[in-house]
Amino acid sequence: MSMLMRPFTLLLMLTVSVLVVLFLQTRSIGLSEHTQRLDKFLQLRELDAKLDEQVLLIATGVQNQYDTQVSLRRSVNHLLQTLLNKEGAFYQGLDSVSSEWLTQYHLAQTEKAALTEEIKLYAALIRNALLFMPNLVQELRDDNHPQRDDAARLMSQLFRYHLFPDPSILTELYIQVDYFQLTLEDDHPALSSFAAQANQNLGHLNRLHQYRDAFNLIDTNHLLRQLEKSYQDHYHKQSRHAEAFTLTLLLLSILLMLLLGGMYNRLQQLNIKSEQARTRLQDAVNSLSEAFALFDKDGKLVLFNQRWLSFYPWLNNLSTLDWQTQQQFNKEKGVTTSTEISLSLDTTQNYLEHTPDGRWYQASNNPTAEGGIASVRTNITETQHAHLRLRQLGRALEQSPTAVMITDTFGVIEYINPKLSEMTGYSSEELLGQNNSILKSGEMPANTFIDMWSLLREGKTWSGQLLNRKKDGTLFWDSTSISPLRNDQAKLAILLR
Repeated sequence: MSMLMRPFTLLLMLTVSVLVVLFLQTRSIGLSEHTQRLDKFLQLRELDAKLDEQVLLIATGVQNQYDTQVSLRRSVNHLLQTLLNKEGAFYQGLDSVSSEWLTQYHLAQTEKAALTEEIKLYAALIRNALLFMPNLVQELRDDNHPQRDDAARLMSQLFRYHLFPDPSILTELYIQVDYFQLTLEDDHPALSSFAAQANQNLGHLNRLHQYRDAFNLIDTNHLLRQLEKSYQDHYHKQSRHAEAFTLTLLLLSILLMLLLGGMYNRLQQLNIKSEQARTRLQDAVNSLSEAFALFDKDGKLVLFNQRWLSFYPWLNNLSTLDWQTQQQFNKEKGVTTSTEISLSLDTTQNYLEHTPDGRWYQASNNPTAEGGIASVRTNITETQHAHLRLRQLGRALEQSPTAVMITDTFGVIEYINPKLSEMTGYSSEELLGQNNSILKSGEMPANTFIDMWSLLREGKTWSGQLLNRKKDGTLFWDSTSISPLRNDQAKLAILLR
């Protein structure tokens, strides 16, 4: 009776758990919390826009004071810390996709903050240099220096590039600065200082614009839009689910009663179906072309087919059989194995069995989930004999006094025997994969090969004399017989001997 009641208990516990979860989900989405999250998104969007504006003003030299930017950065960081708090109400209302977008936005803001510090540094260096350079030009003018106008023009171009950066003229500016340094007419202190400042300031301008471009490429506004969209999609999806949960609770209650009534009838049929399943399993095992036996965790034989007994006929007279007894009887009857058989298995064991009457079995012992053994035996006697014949044929080719080569239909060498290596001076490693034209002397008429391939494609053998070339370049005449070969897929290969 306890076994019959167990499914009812499990089903009841599962249904109650589902109902509790559904009830909690219907109360998890609050409109006020949703409104607060939207307000946070709005605050973040406004701070993000103001912060970008301040950084760009600093990069162009319009904004010389950094207090506003620092204050905005602190506000953004504080707000992000609140949003990223996994225990906070905001983060609890996000799904995994929205959380990932929030993380990406935070990483982007961190990267922007680092770039902002570089922008501020180079903006300050450039501003100080541009304030100092006019004084140097004025000093050159006071001394009526001949290069005063050149310095003024170069300073003007640096000012223009700072206000209106154009990558196309950057190289030209470097050339002009280098030329100015190379053409200094004297060691006037103001002139030397101006040349050094111009070169240094141009480098600072280039780095500032690189950092500014990198800053502009980080589209935090896009990430913020994706974050808000992802959250809105999640919220609307949860809202739709909440509307269906109440109806689901009612339907589940009705379904529970129906299932409990159906389960009672189901249990009455389980015993009958279990017997039917065992009969079908036995029929399926008997229909296998392989011999099959199943041993339980104690090693007792619980299921086998008739082919198992035909493979091991000496087992027919035993009333009971276990795994250890099976192996003992096999040894007594002269069955040999390619490896030592384990009495207990942790992994699959594969090996060959050879019976005294010359039969070969492919044996596979597999551990079952309960700790038993599922054994499968396949008769591979014919396969073993075929392998033996192939090995004998291979030895015959290797030991043949006649040179043998096998190629595909494109002339690519697939096999040579030692005699051919001896004849040509090439090792097998040098010839395998090469085209057989490597041995051609180039002295034979083209018609010889045309006639040869015509006969081979008709399935006939070609015989004749060929003038070939050895590895050392020596030419030699070879009495050759070439035959077409076809494999099981009717693909053509060429045998030369």
